[in-house]
Amino acid sequence: MPIEAEAPEELGISVAINLAESSLADRKVQDFIAHLPPLELAYHHHRGLPEFRLELAMELETGNPEHVLLTPGAAGALFLLHMALLSHGSHALVMHPNYATNLETPWALGCEVQTLDFQWKGEWFFDLETIFRKVRPNTSLISITTPHNPTGWVMPWDDLMALAAFCKERNIWLLVDETYRHIPPGPFHLPAAKLNDRVISVSSVSKSLGLPGLRIGWIWCQHETLMQQLLAAKEQVILCNGILDEHLAWIAWQQRKTLLAEASENMTRNRGIVEEWLRSEKQVQGSLGRGGAVAFLKLSDELDSGQFHSNLLHHHNTYVGPGHWFGFSDAFFRLGFGYPEPDQLAHGLRNISQTIGNLLSFS
Repeated sequence: MPIEAEAPEELGISVAINLAESSLADRKVQDFIAHLPPLELAYHHHRGLPEFRLELAMELETGNPEHVLLTPGAAGALFLLHMALLSHGSHALVMHPNYATNLETPWALGCEVQTLDFQWKGEWFFDLETIFRKVRPNTSLISITTPHNPTGWVMPWDDLMALAAFCKERNIWLLVDETYRHIPPGPFHLPAAKLNDRVISVSSVSKSLGLPGLRIGWIWCQHETLMQQLLAAKEQVILCNGILDEHLAWIAWQQRKTLLAEASENMTRNRGIVEEWLRSEKQVQGSLGRGGAVAFLKLSDELDSGQFHSNLLHHHNTYVGPGHWFGFSDAFFRLGFGYPEPDQLAHGLRNISQTIGNLLSFS
């Protein structure tokens, strides 16, 4: 999956309007901290900063910091989990489309991956029964993402509870990638790992707080043996996170109410801009999901999708995420609406419409 290889910085291009991003606008250190405390740049707590883990455990409502492991971003958490839970010949059910790590690492381990595919019916649809039908006696892991990247779909809480109970009964691990959980409009339910000890939740400060450069994420899980195994895996890979990253992330997390209130205002405005554009742009199908900061939209069949992506980038210096990033045709594209400023977002959407109009005029 070529998402990383086709990022603007990897392609060596400068994009004026980047609508391919999947997070909120990046913050500066000065946005949440006036000065740094004196820190000794040494090896430190292998599980992560104790006060940060305790705070996260309170969000899980267990109050037990042993249920939290800080990791190098959510990507690091997912890598450790796949390495701990899967091996050659394992069977895993993984939502598709998905963040690349959720598919690539199981494939690299020689795991038999069976995808849980979203269905396109003018907008994206996913049926919980799809999971139940595909479970086998040797299924080790069910991996879901909610809110979902790239569609914005959110699994209803009742469905999540039913799936967690199903996995507990059959001794299957349920991995819930919920890195968008705090991004407005929500819903801000408890971490899924609260449901039972076969459920594992993953999140980070990257998306909702706009701090991907800190590379701090975490795993929530109430299963003590698994958490010990994950700690051992982390120690073999990186030993501990960077102490500076953890302290900065902890300081930002303590201010999350203020930071998320700002995010809520920005997301409400940006969602309105995109929704108005979708109502007027008849050559683009789809809608915004209930959560996250992305949508996976479809160009009309009248358009040459390859020419669309090329013209949008090279004539308008505007970038969206082409469908092949997710194993789909380039008639689909991921639109990120949390990253740009409102004026920039509106400008980028006009560029998409102008590109479409130019293609239609030459067809």
